[in-house]
Amino acid sequence: IIEYKAMSIFNIFTKDPTEIWSKSSKQKLILDLSNFSINNLKIGTEKKELHKLGKPSNKKPYKNELFEYRESGLIIETENDKLAYFGIIIANDQFSKEFEEAQLSIVLSATGFLSIDNETSRKGLIRELNLEVNNTDRDEDEIIDFININQYTIEIESFNNERIKRIN
Repeated sequence: IIEYKAMSIFNIFTKDPTEIWSKSSKQKLILDLSNFSINNLKIGTEKKELHKLGKPSNKKPYKNELFEYRESGLIIETENDKLAYFGIIIANDQFSKEFEEAQLSIVLSATGFLSIDNETSRKGLIRELNLEVNNTDRDEDEIIDFININQYTIEIESFNNERIKRIN
């Protein structure tokens, strides 16, 4: 019990490693679905590698395992010190007002890049990427398409007007 209390007190005073990272700035994001990476940071990468994106906007990202890059429209979550999730804000809604809209390009295997913005339609994106939707959820606020690629599930969230708001 004494050892546990000492560790807890030590953790309170431990600085978050991101405090010494360089300040982040707005970045263009490149999503590669062939290796599930954002700006060359793959799912499963050690979270310390996030220094390449710069210091996150939120407080205590290491402790909370949540790294917000608001100026770039990017959210990254980690589990067990490894990248586990990323969310890309394409268009703001009531839950993402603090974020800038992302400047996103998706890698197309042989033909280059597909630029995505707040005017991109969900059907157009799915068609351009030649994806098969496994399931779609609809409610009064949004449409979410679930697409399985290998062991991952991609979620394309859209407004009811079919314009994309977020890719997870």
